[in-house]
Amino acid sequence: MDDLMSIDKVSEESGFTRQRLAKMRWLGGDATTPFIKLSRTDIRYSRADVVEWFESRKLTSTAAAI
Repeated sequence: MDDLMSIDKVSEESGFTRQRLAKMRWLGGDATTPFIKLSRTDIRYSRADVVEWFESRKLTSTAAAI
């Protein structure tokens, strides 16, 4: 459990704003990295899940994104 990241830490490391992360969580599915909701206001992310989510979005061409 020591590998859990706060919203602020994910925001800092990913470049996404807190608001963008909230919108991604609201959209759900592939739009967001998996997260853990510990309470109504305490949300954490596993570092491994965040890395895996970013890795899954690698493309070799802009045409591949269509």
